[in-house]
Amino acid sequence: MLNYLLHFLFPRTCGHCHRDLVSQTQNPLCPTCFEQLQLIVPFLDSATISFAPQNLYCQRCGIPLPHGGAHCHACRGKRFFCDNIRSVFLFTPPLQSLIHRFKYEDRKSLAQPLGEWMGSAFKQYPELQDTEILIPVPLHAQREKKRGFNQSHLLAAIHSQNTGLPLSKILTRIKPTPPQVKLSKTQRIENVQEAFELHDTESIKHKKVLLIDDVCTTGATLEECARVLRRKGHAKKVYALTLARQI
Repeated sequence: MLNYLLHFLFPRTCGHCHRDLVSQTQNPLCPTCFEQLQLIVPFLDSATISFAPQNLYCQRCGIPLPHGGAHCHACRGKRFFCDNIRSVFLFTPPLQSLIHRFKYEDRKSLAQPLGEWMGSAFKQYPELQDTEILIPVPLHAQREKKRGFNQSHLLAAIHSQNTGLPLSKILTRIKPTPPQVKLSKTQRIENVQEAFELHDTESIKHKKVLLIDDVCTTGATLEECARVLRRKGHAKKVYALTLARQI
C-alpha cells in the first residue's frame, strides 16, 4: 500500500517517452522503450528484449562488426594504450534520454539501474574479468561543481559495490576542456591531450585497471586516460567499460 501511495503522490515516468511506469518496477524505461535498447552482448532476459544482440565486435574498441572480423578499420594494425573498450548498449534514443536526464537533470537515482546494467554486461566480457581496480573518468573540478556530481564516479561506485573491486579517484582532470560532443575525431584527440593527471602511482603499478565512463564515441578520452595510467602509473593493462557506444 505504501508503494501505491508513493506512486500516486510522486508518479514515476519513463525516462524517454514520459509514460507512467508501474509502481513496482525498478526499470527507468517503459516496456516499449526498453525494447528499443540495443545490447552489444546478450545479458538481459530474452523474453523482455525484442532485438537480437550483437555478437560480433572489434576485439580492441568493442564497436559492433555485423559482418565479422577481429578488428575494425580504425584499430587494425595499430597499437593503443587502452587495451580494450567494451560497452553495454548502442547509443539509441531511449538511452540518450536516460543519460541526458542522469547528467543534466540531476537524476542521480538513475545511477543504480544504469550501474546494474553495466555490471550485468561486465560479467559477459571474459576479457575484463582480471580487473583489479576501478577508475572513473574524471570531470574537471569546475564542471563537477556546476553539475554537482561526476556521473562516471556514480556508475563506478555501483559497479564497485556489486563486484567488490576497489574504486580509486587517483586520476584527475586538470584541463577544463570543452565538451567533446561537437568536435571532430581529430579535434577530440587534441582536446584531451595532457588533460589528465595521476596521483599515487604506486596503487596501480603492475595492476590491471578498468576505466568507467558513460559514453564512448571515438575513444579519445579513454585513450588519453590510458596513456597517463600506462606511462606515468605503470599500469600493466588498461581496460574500459562504458554504458553506451556511439557509432
